[in-house]
Formats: sequence, C-alpha cells, structure tokens
Amino acid sequence: VSSWFGVSVNRQGHVVALTLPSNNLRGCLPDSVGSLRYLEELDLRLNQISGLIPHGLAFCFSLKKLHLQMNKLSGSIPNGIEELTDLVVLDLRSNSLQGEPPYNAFKNLQNLRYLGLYSNLLAVNRQQLLTILPSCKIVL
Repeated sequence: VSSWFGVSVNRQGHVVALTLPSNNLRGCLPDSVGSLRYLEELDLRLNQISGLIPHGLAFCFSLKKLHLQMNKLSGSIPNGIEELTDLVVLDLRSNSLQGEPPYNAFKNLQNLRYLGLYSNLLAVNRQQLLTILPSCKIVL
C-alpha cells in the first residue's frame, strides 16, 4: 500500500493520507472509508465524485483535512461530522449540497480553521457560523 500513488502510510503501515486530486475519479465515496481510522487527510478535490458524503467518515477520528471541493456531491452535510474534532480544514465548495449546515455538529469542531461551503445549495446563516466558529475562516 505504501507504494501506491496518492497513498501515504505511517510507520505502523496505517493509511494516513489519500491525496488524489484531479484524477477524474467517478462514482460514490463508499461508507467503508470510515475503516481508515488513522486517516489524517482525505484530498479528493477536482474529481467527479457523486452521491452523498458517507456517514462512515465520522469514524475517521484522526482526520485533520477533508478536501472534497469541486465534485458532484449532493444531499446534506452529515451530522456525524461532529465526531471529527481534530478537523482543521473542511472544504466542500462547489458541489450540490443542500439544506442547512449541521450547526450543532459544527460546535464540536473547535480546531476548525477553514470551512468552505461556497457554491452549493445550502441555506447558510453566516452569523450563526461565525458565532459557533469564531476562529475559523468561512468561505460562503
């Protein structure tokens, strides 16, 4: 696995990063991504990934950077995002996400420094986000 393109592992052989931007990846992101418990970075920006953000991501407890911008994701941002308390970057710009962001879930993301929600179909209350995440740069 350590020799695979776009895959980084730690000394114990656990996958810590999947960096596959601009690879023309298609299809849905599987819920089994949650089995990557040591994953710190998931960068799948600029692909053709469709479907929902998998609830399994909530089990990637070590995740610090999540780059899913410029894909074809739909549905809402799952509440399970609240489990990702180490998250520093959450970039979901330029998809087709809808509904309201899970404000209560965002309250647990106190390490978040960048939140990209621009160019989606989300009903966002900017002031509420700024109140919940005062140290975060928010791009709407």
